[in-house]
Amino acid sequence: MITQLGGTMKFTLSEMYPGYKKEEVPEDVLKNLEILVKKLNELGKYYSKPVVVKRGYRAPDLNEKVGGVKNSPHMTGHAADLVDKDGEIDRFMMNNSDKLKKLGLYIEDPQETAGWCHIQFRKASTIFFNP
Repeated sequence: MITQLGGTMKFTLSEMYPGYKKEEVPEDVLKNLEILVKKLNELGKYYSKPVVVKRGYRAPDLNEKVGGVKNSPHMTGHAADLVDKDGEIDRFMMNNSDKLKKLGLYIEDPQETAGWCHIQFRKASTIFFNP
């Protein structure tokens, strides 16, 4: 789904668990996803181009299937991957680290995530971290 950040459209909770029914997502994960949506929408006030959510929540079986790390923040609702084919979202993030810090958001090093931007609110060692 395409979401316009900074415009009239905002991320919604259901965009963060594609392929799952709401009742299939654990309650604590839904609460974390609500926090993530709120933080992304706040960040979206500064970025006004279309954004596609590639993946938010991943159940443990899917996480294993896609080769995710064992403690992936996707499994707890702390992270989302945004489609970023041309690296524009990553450049925006790199140029707005002050906003990320204020919102308690962290992104995976863009050199490690060509084609998407991994963003999370689970604390990492630095604003831009290596997996």
